[in-house]
Amino acid sequence: MSATKLCTSCDITKPIRGFDKDGTKKDKLQGTCKSCRKDYRLKLSLDKFNLTMEKYKEMLKDQNHLCGICFVDEGKSLCIDHDHLTNKVRGLLCSRCNKGLGLLGDSVAAVKSALNYFERCK
Repeated sequence: MSATKLCTSCDITKPIRGFDKDGTKKDKLQGTCKSCRKDYRLKLSLDKFNLTMEKYKEMLKDQNHLCGICFVDEGKSLCIDHDHLTNKVRGLLCSRCNKGLGLLGDSVAAVKSALNYFERCK
């Protein structure tokens, strides 16, 4: 196998480490590089929540590129957190905090209950 591959999206030849695996492909790699796939997923999210790239960058700047809950920079893109009933964007979260809110049903009562539990168990 070649040590490089041409991305079908950006038409740039890149090292194979720049492509995700795909067992269904002849060369076992995605046709689109990781960077283009990441950009595409972000564009889908921005479109879903009716956000512009400028607004997204403004939100990142306002949060110092950190998760709105844990204030950690994982070196990855932050998730667009939103209210599942209204679809209103609340902010940007790391995937761990975003999943945590989702697992708690986006419920203020559940988050408060979890906090009370932690405080009782100290």
